[in-house]
Amino acid sequence: MSENYRHIEITERVIKIEQISKEIRRYRREKGITLKELSEKTELSVSFLSQVEWGISSMTITSLKKIA
Repeated sequence: MSENYRHIEITERVIKIEQISKEIRRYRREKGITLKELSEKTELSVSFLSQVEWGISSMTITSLKKIA
């Protein structure tokens, strides 16, 4: 695998993660749900959810399913 191809693949993954993060935040705000309320519903910490929304922290499929 060439180094350029690997870089493109990693970049595409980062972009997808950022898109998911933005979509979670947009949807939460659209529904008028606070981070605290989402935290209570998903059993994920407010801190973790905030970090996910800002793209600071990544999430597992399990966490994503809880948010969905």
